[in-house]
Amino acid sequence: MTTVLEPRIDYQALIKEDRVHGRLYYDPDVFEDEFAKIWHRGWVYVGHDSEVAEPGDYRTKHIGRQPVIMTRDEEGEVRLLLNRCAHRGNLVCQNERGSANVFRCAYHGWTYSNKGPLIGATFMGAYGDSFRKEDFGLTKVPRVASYKGMIFGSLSATGPSL
Repeated sequence: MTTVLEPRIDYQALIKEDRVHGRLYYDPDVFEDEFAKIWHRGWVYVGHDSEVAEPGDYRTKHIGRQPVIMTRDEEGEVRLLLNRCAHRGNLVCQNERGSANVFRCAYHGWTYSNKGPLIGATFMGAYGDSFRKEDFGLTKVPRVASYKGMIFGSLSATGPSL
């Protein structure tokens, strides 16, 4: 027996040639569907490169619900990093903007470079011999692209180019 999954939302019933149903504006299922199909798969405008004009400059942003740090490293590259500590998921950058070469998690003090790698963890010896800093950097936004200074990010590793 083959099971066919019905879509949770019948958009054809909600969208007519001359009107749309109000449910499209308030339904939590529609909202979640948009996050899954748009915010977490496609390209999202994050900011303009002038917002991080100098090496070390950063701005905190969001791609959908994901907090990100838009930062310019020492080589001048704009990077998008998830603003979550690899240790316990706490925000590592609390301020909306500033200039810093490192980000430190307020929860346990793990420190990351503005390129993303873990620089140091408090009480590193307590994690055992198998602990490797290389495995615990900030997660990079899978795809980053720029168009005329506008920075876009995609949380999906695959998909069409910008």
